[in-house]
Amino acid sequence: MGHLLARMAALWLEQQTLSNAIENGYKPIHTKRKRTDQDDVSNKRKIINNSTIANDSDSDERLSLSPRVSPIMSKVTKSSHSINCLMPSTVTLFKCQLCRRPLRNKDVYMDHMIICAVQRQVSIKIVRRNNKEKKNDEVSEM
Repeated sequence: MGHLLARMAALWLEQQTLSNAIENGYKPIHTKRKRTDQDDVSNKRKIINNSTIANDSDSDERLSLSPRVSPIMSKVTKSSHSINCLMPSTVTLFKCQLCRRPLRNKDVYMDHMIICAVQRQVSIKIVRRNNKEKKNDEVSEM
């Protein structure tokens, strides 16, 4: 929002100087504005998208609410894939109920579910169920 307001102010200032120059009979001089903030953001995106280092941290899977910034997805390497195939019982995956995307962490799963529901405009109800309650429910149904 701050970038938008700064850009609007810069455009308004350019229009004012242009109208003043035309009223006074001066030939307008067009100068190219420097966009350092946007260039820094785009350079960071390029570095992240072109990086070859795979980072297995869970913070990579967090989605951004900003539509301008694309979500960062960690790349799956052969070593991490082979480890997951060898020990499937130790790795707990949480799966999004809306888009079926597998997530490694409960916090990432909760964040993703909220963002996914907002994007799809769907209401969700998240219920926390313990293993004891689940067993009691199964027994009472018999």
